[in-house]
Amino acid sequence: MRLKIKINSRIFFLIIINSLVWGCTTPNGNLSTDKIIYFDIDKSIENFDIGAITDSTFQIIPLETTDNSLIASIDKIEIRNDRIFIMDNLAQSVYIYEMDGKYWGKINARGQGPGEYAHLSYMTVTDSSVLVIDHLSGKQIEYRTSSLQYIREERIFDKIWCTDLFTLSGNIYYVNNWSNSNAGKFRLFSLKNNISHFNKYLPFDKEPLSLGINGPVYAVNGDEASLIYSGCDIIYRIKDGDVFPAFEVKFKDKKVVYSSGKVENVFRDNPESGRIIGINAINESDKYLFFDVSVTTEANKPMQRGNYDRYTCFYNKLKDETVIYPRLARNSLFDDEDVIVNRIIDNKLISWREAHMLLHQEKYVYAGKTFKNKAFESRLKEVLAELTDDSNHVLFIYNLK
Repeated sequence: MRLKIKINSRIFFLIIINSLVWGCTTPNGNLSTDKIIYFDIDKSIENFDIGAITDSTFQIIPLETTDNSLIASIDKIEIRNDRIFIMDNLAQSVYIYEMDGKYWGKINARGQGPGEYAHLSYMTVTDSSVLVIDHLSGKQIEYRTSSLQYIREERIFDKIWCTDLFTLSGNIYYVNNWSNSNAGKFRLFSLKNNISHFNKYLPFDKEPLSLGINGPVYAVNGDEASLIYSGCDIIYRIKDGDVFPAFEVKFKDKKVVYSSGKVENVFRDNPESGRIIGINAINESDKYLFFDVSVTTEANKPMQRGNYDRYTCFYNKLKDETVIYPRLARNSLFDDEDVIVNRIIDNKLISWREAHMLLHQEKYVYAGKTFKNKAFESRLKEVLAELTDDSNHVLFIYNLK
């Protein structure tokens, strides 16, 4: 029997509140950018068709379920060297799968000794190693991708503070919120070839006066990356070792106010719907930029136009066109399948769903349905036939045009 994990609503609320961070301030340097993205909830549409920007190529990958690979949540996913790496914060593990979904191995090294972590906080993958951050012990641990054997560890928090990390063009980038560290007040650091000298970017003098939800979030696209900070309307570009403002998001809608000055009162201070909380997620391909914007909603009011708690902004970088829609999109190529842009990797849109949700759809949505794309229908029904409520997640991968 698979272990079901339930989270107390009070604990979940505290987790959300603890993720609220101070928003944007003007760092030293020039913030000017000619690229403006306008966001207006009144111009949002009910349904955005992902099929217009994807081709007919797809993959449906059920992640193999074994006693050693019971995924509670997908908190981070990376694809490297034809393997899928998934960090599960609840299970405190990194699971590795082949591209067909077959379970390959995992890192589960909880403990206090060398190569062990007290708390698995963040993960990234290079061509040769898996790097994890242990916030409780203040260290970074490196494991070999080929064997998952422990290589080395470093007390990285003696030098810098970070809230996430990723690799880009041979560099490891460490994303910081607005926390001071021994290296100074910087929102981004980088390191190459395991040397002790950190490059520093985006300095700040003091914590800003506005609040936002979540911490810094990044999106890697080839040899460059985008970076956002909650409460900040600037999307930064990281390229060729430089960091600079790439886009500015301008909101027509009112932003939240914090009249009480307390993070925990953010919804009490803003009881009306439609106030902008901030940008809280970002994904990017060669042509397209997706980012989610959280807004306030009125209590006990159904989710209808103008009252969603989250919108996605789709921006076509080549045509300078913007579409705003509630987070759930459609894909007309596969008979209006539901799509959430969970992650974009190498111009592939990756969405995932829990097995029990898919089985629910099979019973109430798919029953007796004929799909436009027969190959998609055949593969989906093949996967559904093998699922149980206790099965692992299923990945859907679409190629972006």
